[in-house]
Amino acid sequence: MNKETILNILFPRRCPVCGEIVEPPGGLICPACFHKLSFVKQPVCKKCGKEIQDAAEEFCGDCTKRRHAFESGLCLGKRLGIPVEPGMLIRDKKTKPQKELSAADRLKNLSGAFRAGTIPEGIKTVLLVDDIYTTGSTVEACARALRSAGVSRVYFVVICMTGGR
Repeated sequence: MNKETILNILFPRRCPVCGEIVEPPGGLICPACFHKLSFVKQPVCKKCGKEIQDAAEEFCGDCTKRRHAFESGLCLGKRLGIPVEPGMLIRDKKTKPQKELSAADRLKNLSGAFRAGTIPEGIKTVLLVDDIYTTGSTVEACARALRSAGVSRVYFVVICMTGGR
């Protein structure tokens, strides 16, 4: 007998669904339990793995609502001790995913997507935090919205920079 055979006798594989010993040996799940599983089909949300209907979308509705980049900015601001004012910038328009668009199409896609919210009195300088910088179109659209509301200086920090399209 080889090592694997001895291990299978001493520690037979258990089905992750029902907990019984998997027959025939070498299987990963009971044949009777296999039909109980539902498999995730492509395309899937890039954040949580949930099935989505349209391959052009990157995130499911739940993850889009969570605004992953926004959460990154809040977390970073808190860790650095920088005051965070989440109501200063509002996203009004759902846009196409930016990853496949040219620089010009990215700016067009983001046109009217953001507007200034409530700018606290005396705030003239803002630091934007974004997750990915490719062409700068998101930062530009956000900065335009903030400047239109009286912010005079807009700086930004990004988590990752990619080669622009």
